[in-house]
Amino acid sequence: MGQIPKPKVLENLVEIGIDEFNNGHHRKDLPEISVAYTRYPFEDRPSSAGEKLSKGLGFREGPKKDAWMKRADVFVEKFHRFKYCTVDRTEDPVQKFHRKTLAIARLILESYLFLEERYARPDRFVLIMDGAQFGDGNGLRSKEIIEDHIREYGIESEVFFRPHADQGQRHPAVYVADRLAYVIGAKHFDDPWKNWPYLERRVDLDAPPPVTAEEINRMVDLLEIERRSRHK
Repeated sequence: MGQIPKPKVLENLVEIGIDEFNNGHHRKDLPEISVAYTRYPFEDRPSSAGEKLSKGLGFREGPKKDAWMKRADVFVEKFHRFKYCTVDRTEDPVQKFHRKTLAIARLILESYLFLEERYARPDRFVLIMDGAQFGDGNGLRSKEIIEDHIREYGIESEVFFRPHADQGQRHPAVYVADRLAYVIGAKHFDDPWKNWPYLERRVDLDAPPPVTAEEINRMVDLLEIERRSRHK
């Protein structure tokens, strides 16, 4: 198991941050919502008061919530490079484990497919998940299974789990993913009879992946050949 890159190294990498909302299902009327946000090197961090988005007002009523929703729209417009999926509640821990690890792997795949060509290589991006590893109760661990899934997709990369990665400024992509997951949950809760918000960014876990592992590997090989030819 490798070490998460140091801050100076991270600044030169694409950071795909992954976080969830309602993973403890404290809101019984919503599924678990997972988000992957892609941040390119040297992009602005959501550090100013105008760019940060608080949590807590999205499920309340009144003028404060209306103002928060407007700020949420601005936040999503600025940090629009994301994909998300939902995982329904289940009492079966093994089923939940496999559904959740598949969801994370699919989000990684969908994010990877939209990377700019120069960053679509394992040495140019890093995968960071908020929180600690989780298991199925029978010895399987999330890190291993997620990495197995993405390897099947042709992506050779390590997934780093980091508790509290959504706090502070060290992992801004995870912070943004955390806020986006909350916004999606709040908007769906606000009008559950409508389709899920940002439907074009929602990943259907029951649909097959958009490309096969062979196609991804072929794409990576072509990009590597192109890169080498440019440096001859």
